[in-house]
Amino acid sequence: MKELRAEFLEILPEYDEDRVHDSDIKKIFKWYNLLHKSDLLVSKEEKNNVKLIVFYFLQETENKKIAWERRES
Repeated sequence: MKELRAEFLEILPEYDEDRVHDSDIKKIFKWYNLLHKSDLLVSKEEKNNVKLIVFYFLQETENKKIAWERRES
C-alpha cells in the first residue's frame, strides 16, 4: 500500500493524506485501470478540446441570455 500512496502523492501532491483512505486510493486506481482498458480515457489534447467546446458553449449561452434580457427590457 505504501507504493500506491507514493504513486498517488506523485500524481496529486496536494491531497489530504488524513482524509484519503487506502480504500479510496485503491478504488481510484481500479477505476483508472478500467477506463484505460475500455479505452475511455482522453488525451490532454482531447481534454483541451473539450474544455474549449464547453467554454464556447457557456460563452454562447451567456450571450443568448444577455440578448434575451435586453430584449425583455
